[in-house]
Amino acid sequence: MAEERGGAKGANPEEEINKYRKLLDRDPKSRAFAPLAEAYRKAGLLDEAIATAREGLNSNPGYFGGRVALGRALFEKGEFAEARGEFSQVVQAVP
Repeated sequence: MAEERGGAKGANPEEEINKYRKLLDRDPKSRAFAPLAEAYRKAGLLDEAIATAREGLNSNPGYFGGRVALGRALFEKGEFAEARGEFSQVVQAVP
């Protein structure tokens, strides 16, 4: 079950990225964008993480897991004001 929520511990980042990329390729409007963005972030691919999260949120604007993924990537990139905006939306909706 842990694999469904973000992958197995110690998983190869490239394998994680490929796994979620395939899911997203099959269904571009799926919520697989959030774990894909997280996998990119964990691999240090912050620009890819941000772009993936933003694109996914276009189809799933109310998916707070995607907003958290975007906020984390923005934070790690040093975009603190934007990250705060994403986290604020989540906290307001799900206090």
